[in-house]
Parts: sequence; C-alpha cells; structure tokens
Amino acid sequence: MMENSRIKEKSTLIKKRRRKNKLLKIAIAVSILLVLVLVVVGIIISKKTFKTTESAVYVNGRQQILCASFEKLDKEYYKADDLKQYVESQIDLYNGNKNEKAIKMTSFKQEGKKVKLFLHYTNSKVYEEFNGQDFFVGTIKEAKAKGYKLPKDAPSNKEYKIVIMEEKIGVKVAGDIVYTSDNVKKVNDSTVTMKDKTDQDTAFIMVIYK
Repeated sequence: MMENSRIKEKSTLIKKRRRKNKLLKIAIAVSILLVLVLVVVGIIISKKTFKTTESAVYVNGRQQILCASFEKLDKEYYKADDLKQYVESQIDLYNGNKNEKAIKMTSFKQEGKKVKLFLHYTNSKVYEEFNGQDFFVGTIKEAKAKGYKLPKDAPSNKEYKIVIMEEKIGVKVAGDIVYTSDNVKKVNDSTVTMKDKTDQDTAFIMVIYK
C-alpha cells in the first residue's frame, strides 16, 4: 500500500510539472505573438504618417511617397469637411482614370484653424501627375538618363538615390543624406527643410542620399 501511495504521489508531481511547463510554453508563445502584433501595428501606423511640423514629403525605401500637407482654415467659408471632400473627390477621379488605387488619404486631422492631412502615392510619377509639378525619385544614373543636370559638386556615385522636386516643401528620406541643393538645409541625417520659406526661387530641390 505504501509503495502504491508513493507511486501515485510521484505521478501527480510529474503531471503538475508537465502542466507548469505547458503553461510556461503557452505564456512564452503568447508573449512572442504580442510583440509581433505590436511590431506589425507600428509598421502599419508608420506608413500612414510621419513626424513633421511642416508640409513635407517622405520617400520610403520602396520609393513610395507620403506627403504631409498643412492647410490653414483662415476664412469663415473654409471648412475642414469641405476640404476633405474635395481632396477625396480629386483622389477618386485620378484613381478612376488609372483604374488603380495609386493615391489614398491616410490621415486627416483638424487642429484649431489648421488641417494636417497625409496622402500616400505609389510612386513619384503619380505624385508628379496629381500635383502638376516635377517630381523625380531614383538613382543618379536614372536621373541623368531622364535629362536632369546635376551640379558639378554633386556626388558621382551613380547608385546613390536622388529626390528632385519643384515644390518647395521639406523632404525626408529612408537613408543618409550626402548632398543637398543650396535652397535647403539639413535638419538631421534624413531630413531637410527650406532655407527661406518665402523664397520664390525657381530652382529645384535636390536631395542625394545613400
């Protein structure tokens, strides 16, 4: 009888240990899954907006464009809802003509008398067509093939990437900036802003990065 009792106790202990190990494995798996979910959510959120205090474009690693626009509602008849509807109608019109979702509004927020909106463009050509202003993203080699002339002091590495744009707003890139045109200044390694926001200079903005 004593022997049977000990066997039962030992069996019970083994079962408890196995149950604890199983629960521990489940807890670890849940923790890993939670981390992965947070990472994915972070990536999704980062695609919708980016940090900026001014109108600017962000060129990501796939050369897609995310544009932040700050609009003032400085007239009584300017309404945020009207602006949103107008922008959405223009996006729908463009996408309808192209039979694809080339542009989408990823964020629209009103803060007092200002509106901050973000538009996502699948590439620089879409941005150029929609806004009616020159805009190029690619390698230096590709820019030269398109007929763009670079300053003599610009880097010669043909594989460096370059942003060339007509619109006078800030630029953020997914890389380290190695050269900029004279009409902008570096904010950090990946961001530039206009030197003089009132300047009417017609020279294009150029940002070269690696």
